[in-house]
Formats: sequence, structure tokens, C-alpha cells
Amino acid sequence: IAVESALGQGTTVVVSLKLPVAGHLPETKPPTALQEVRLPEARVLVVEDSVFNQKVLSAMLKDQPVTLQMAGNGAQALEMLCDEPPAIVLLDLRMPVMNGQEFLRILRDRLHLGIPVLALTAGEVGEELHMDGSMRILRKPYERQALLENMHGLLLQASPGDAATASTRLPWTPDALLRLLGGEERLAREIVEAVCEHVRRID
Repeated sequence: IAVESALGQGTTVVVSLKLPVAGHLPETKPPTALQEVRLPEARVLVVEDSVFNQKVLSAMLKDQPVTLQMAGNGAQALEMLCDEPPAIVLLDLRMPVMNGQEFLRILRDRLHLGIPVLALTAGEVGEELHMDGSMRILRKPYERQALLENMHGLLLQASPGDAATASTRLPWTPDALLRLLGGEERLAREIVEAVCEHVRRID
């Protein structure tokens, strides 16, 4: 260690160290790119009242082998379930007419359908939300990779009968459906009409 100091000019300190010669530096590998998630062919019911969010989801899934069907609220989504059950539901929790929690409660507790549901929300999730093994929550704003990974996981773990046999498990009489829907006559009538139209097309 050597120190030189001059009045009014400052101080210079020199430190000399004897160090071993370094060997070959380890090669630095570039960061691994995220592997693209490929979804299986599936019908996807998007329950979302925001047209902007609908377009964002469409853009995120445009190169995936999925068919999207849009519903602006939970009531519209229930009608579409009778037409052709989807393989998975992307569900916004805050919507007019019928919100996501009400839709989910009817889907699970009244219609007893195990269709996988990915809930999309920017808010807090209440304790009353019906959580089970066929449901996940994705916080807004979310990235495309996270959306695909969650959808892929739900589709893989779903039972093959969850969507395929959903229509056969719906109550087929107006009175039974009315009881299941807690006396909501308008919604019961719309669902029955949708089921009848579906049967006519099959015939």
C-alpha cells in the first residue's frame, strides 16, 4: 500500500494485490425462451361484458385450435350451455344482469355441471366463490403465457364427460328447472326454449 498526499491537491492511495491468474470463464447461457403452450381443440365459452376484454382474449387465442363463443353476462352464458356445452369457461366475475359468482353457483349447485372454469378478475375474491378442483383464478391484467398455461391445465385434468354429457344432465321439465333456478321464470323459460331448439336441430 502506497499513500501520497499533497497540501491542497488531495491524497492518492495505491493498493497492489497478488492474485492467481484466472482460468477459463464459464460460458454464459442465454435465457431459455418460454415454451409455447398448445391447447387441444376445444369450444371455449367467454363470459365477459367488456367488448374490449373480449377482443383481447380473441387476440391472445387466435393461433390456438379453439372456437370462441362470447356471452355478455351469466344469463346469456346459461342459455349457451344448453345449446352446446363448452370444454371450458373463461368467466369474468363482475358483470351486469348476472355476475360470475351467480353463474358459477347455478352451474355447480343447481345444474351440477363440472365444466372447467377459469375466473378472470381484477378485484378481490369473496369467500362465497365456489372453489373446486375444476376451477382456477387468474388476476387481471394477465399475460398470454399465464392464460394458456391455466387453460391447458384445466383442460387436461377435466373429465371427458364434464362437457360431453352436460346437456343430458340438464333438467328437462320446466317445473324442475324452475325449482333449480329458485323461481326465476324468465331464465327458466329461455333455457327450456334453447334446449327445445337444440333438440329440433338434432332431429
